[in-house]
Amino acid sequence: MNIDEQMIDRVLAGDQASQRTFVSSSEKLVYGALNSFSGLSRTETEDLFQAVFLKLFEDNMRRIRLWNREAKFTTYLYRIVVNLVKDHFGSAAYKHFRLKAREDEDGRSPLESLKTPAASGDRLDRLSLVHYLNQLKPGEKQIIELYYFQDLKEREIATLLGKPLNTISSLKNRTLKKLKKIIEEKPS
Repeated sequence: MNIDEQMIDRVLAGDQASQRTFVSSSEKLVYGALNSFSGLSRTETEDLFQAVFLKLFEDNMRRIRLWNREAKFTTYLYRIVVNLVKDHFGSAAYKHFRLKAREDEDGRSPLESLKTPAASGDRLDRLSLVHYLNQLKPGEKQIIELYYFQDLKEREIATLLGKPLNTISSLKNRTLKKLKKIIEEKPS
């Protein structure tokens, strides 16, 4: 079932059946968004999944009430997931843990240099960026995500992945060139 304005109104009115349907309908989107982050363990994914719904329903469903009805609710929900993951990856405790446990691991503007040469001068939107990133090999995508979205330095990535710094630097630069080429070749 789609999450539409009527469902949200029933959820906000306290209708228990609508709340169950809402959660059920949202689960696939939330898990899909969480699984797009390659750096999350299964436990982290489960914890963040739970945190999304806690955030939505806390304070008399304040987050749901903040939804701008001119946009799709699923897009709003996706942004909540991304922001929670970003906060999780940005925490000092997370960075410290990941660097210490690298054997368990299977200021910058995000990709500003990859701005598409559009006549309107618009920046590359996030959904398009996700599409382009998914065209990269898993190792390439991981480097870009760690560097630009998790804000790790090349040296930290090298330590995390157990690879030489020069290898990480070269791979990052080659991947940026490849990504730029993919973006420039996009159909109009």
